[in-house]
Amino acid sequence: MKIVREILNDLKVWKDNPGRKPLILQGARQVGKTWILKHFGEQFFENTAYFNFDLQTEIKDFFEKTKDPVRIIEFLSIINGRPILP
Repeated sequence: MKIVREILNDLKVWKDNPGRKPLILQGARQVGKTWILKHFGEQFFENTAYFNFDLQTEIKDFFEKTKDPVRIIEFLSIINGRPILP
């Protein structure tokens, strides 16, 4: 459980940084990356959105076609069914 608390603390530091960059979490398969991020989102944000590029291939295809952040947010908002706010 200590590791979970440490990871959540690191994520909270990232969240509280006003100049934070997008978060990319990498690691081995089946170690809890998705779980920890969903848990963190529920605990520290009013709204969260989850996208799985493996299961939602239209998202992967879209990212291969554009790098425009405004278009990406608009597209993800449509997929999410709710606005995604910066």
